Amino acid sequence: MHRLNQLFQKIFSFSKTEANGTVILIAFIVFFLFAPGLYKIFFGVTYRGFEEDQIILDSLVAKFNFDIPANESPEIILKPFNPNMATVEELNALGVPTFLSRRIENYRNAGGSFKVKSDLTSIYDFPDSLFQQLKPFIQLPDKLQPTVAGDKEVSKAVNRNAMAKVV
Repeated sequence: MHRLNQLFQKIFSFSKTEANGTVILIAFIVFFLFAPGLYKIFFGVTYRGFEEDQIILDSLVAKFNFDIPANESPEIILKPFNPNMATVEELNALGVPTFLSRRIENYRNAGGSFKVKSDLTSIYDFPDSLFQQLKPFIQLPDKLQPTVAGDKEVSKAVNRNAMAKVV
């Protein structure tokens, strides 16, 4: 061991303490490399109770009630609805998942409104397949009706005349 320390000191420029630590570290590494093989040689015990364990596990499984219900989803009845007025429960009955129903409700509570059918797709993570399924039943126009500039002028004039009479 003394010669090994001197070798480490000369080759790696280790101090005496570093050389001693390196020798001990190498000894531990060698021991742990051979430990599993030595354990099997001296304590060659292998586990042989697999059949007994299997019997115990089977009896435990038999005690549990594994009646897993079929993936039953509530019956979806599509009917006309207005997304500006529908409650979470009504949207769920139409097949909209609860998390999306809540998002729609939160959007309305924050002051948002749906003006056309396609506004519903602006809800985060709203699936296009669900929108296509619900689209015929949404009670909103497909597109906003453009207002004619002349109609605006007439309505403004009517409003001015009405205000003049009030004063």
